[in-house]
Amino acid sequence: MTKKVPFVPTPEPVATRMLELSNLKAGETVCDLGSGDGAILITAARDFGAKALGIEMRQDLVKRSRREARELGLEKSIKVIQGDFFNICISEADVVTLFLLPSANADLRPKLKKELKADARIVTHDYEIRGWQPIKKEKVELDRTHPIFLYRCGDIRGAGLSQKMMSSLLDIQREHMPRKIWRCEIKLIRKICNVFKAPR
Repeated sequence: MTKKVPFVPTPEPVATRMLELSNLKAGETVCDLGSGDGAILITAARDFGAKALGIEMRQDLVKRSRREARELGLEKSIKVIQGDFFNICISEADVVTLFLLPSANADLRPKLKKELKADARIVTHDYEIRGWQPIKKEKVELDRTHPIFLYRCGDIRGAGLSQKMMSSLLDIQREHMPRKIWRCEIKLIRKICNVFKAPR
């Protein structure tokens, strides 16, 4: 069940930069989890030629964003679903945008890893995804500083794989080498594993 997240609108310059950072292309699909008033959806459809899917719990915000899309003639490019984004499949997304609390970002990790394509990008506003290494970080300076973090699903999966690989290699070293020798090899193994999780 989605935890209650206070609605705070995303400033248009921040929405634009989030989508630019994700390298969003015309025809791709953006999914905004907790889409609020639809600002990111509208920016994606109007300025990038993308398809946009928003998932929002609050009925008033769903109606507001749908009305805005109609008024701008973007209703064919924008779809807004009222519901809990934990229970709605987002596998069609090429880009996922998040402006949620740190706890919600962390809770979404299993869903993002399971459902998204390897080349899907995830962009967060204000808060990182704990335990994941962003491939890019930026700041938009407006009334305050707005941090933006970019992740790629394939890199996240690769990072998890490298940790398993490192554990397996270390187990082999402990079993077959004297203690003094395998300790000297740990740094080399970690360097090898870092190749697999380095941003591409």
